[in-house]
Order: sequence, then C-alpha cells, then structure tokens
Amino acid sequence: MARPTKYRPEMKNEVLSMMQEGASIQEVSAALGICRASLYNWKRQYPEFLDTIKRGESCSQAWWERQGRQNLKNRNFNNHHWFRQMCNRFGWRNYIRRHNSEQHRFALIHKKPMTEKEWIARYSGHNGGPSL
Repeated sequence: MARPTKYRPEMKNEVLSMMQEGASIQEVSAALGICRASLYNWKRQYPEFLDTIKRGESCSQAWWERQGRQNLKNRNFNNHHWFRQMCNRFGWRNYIRRHNSEQHRFALIHKKPMTEKEWIARYSGHNGGPSL
C-alpha cells in the first residue's frame, strides 16, 4: 500500500506566494517539508499544481530581474552575485566575442544565442551608439 500524499490543493497559494518573492524550487520544497522529487511528482500528477509552478517560476524570474534593474545605480549592489544567480537559476549564459578588437558581452536569457547583428539591433540606439 502506498503512502498517502502530503499534497493539498491549498498549497498552490503558498507556493505562488513564495515564488513571487524570488524563491527557488528548493526553497519551496523545504518550506513545504518535502523533497524536490515529491514536488516534481506532484507536477506530473496534478495539472493545476504544474500550472502553479510554471507561473511561480515566471514570477520568481521577474522578481530577480526587478532586483537587478532597481539596483543598477546602487554601489553596494553585488552585480556579479546577481548575474551568477541569474545564470544558475534561469539558464542565462555569458559569452564574450571579439569584433574589431572590441569585446562584446552577450548575456543571454534564452537558450538560443543571439547573432551579433541581433544583439546590435537590440542594444544599440538609433545612431548606432549605446541605448540608454
């Protein structure tokens, strides 16, 4: 006989609330008193829980991005730590390419790398200078 599940539908609100504050899957699992494997099993077994996790992951990333954006001018903000968090949590990548002896840093949000033309089009101002 299988053990009864600890899953309760009202847990969705707690999960979403935590992830809206930037919590990771590991933090959520610990707060619920379960292992990560149980959380992944719940995602497979309960479609509404899967939807909550997907929305939560989006909210968590938005929270972390907002922290970076709001602290751009804060000298005490550890941008290297923030960038490592973004890489580890959300799969951001850091590529350095050389072009005309200049370094262009590509911080990628998506798995598919941007071409140099895409990057220039996205991050350049109307006159070719930096977009501020």
